[in-house]
Amino acid sequence: MNALILGQNPPVRSVSLKKRYAIRGSRLIHLGSLLEYIEGVAAAQNPPAPIQEPVDKETNPAPSETGH
Repeated sequence: MNALILGQNPPVRSVSLKKRYAIRGSRLIHLGSLLEYIEGVAAAQNPPAPIQEPVDKETNPAPSETGH
C-alpha cells in the first residue's frame, strides 16, 4: 500500500494528519483516487472482448448447411 500512496508521483492520493514534531499521525487515503486506480488495473488485466458481427446465413451459410 505504501508504494501506491508514497513517493514522487503516487497513483493514489493521500494526506497525512500529523502535528508538527509529533511522532505519530494518521494518513487518509482519497477513496475516489483509490477506486480509479483499482478500476484501471482491472481494465488492464481484463480487456473487453472484441465485438463479433452477426453472421448472415443467406450470404454466409454455416458449413453444415451447405451439404459439403
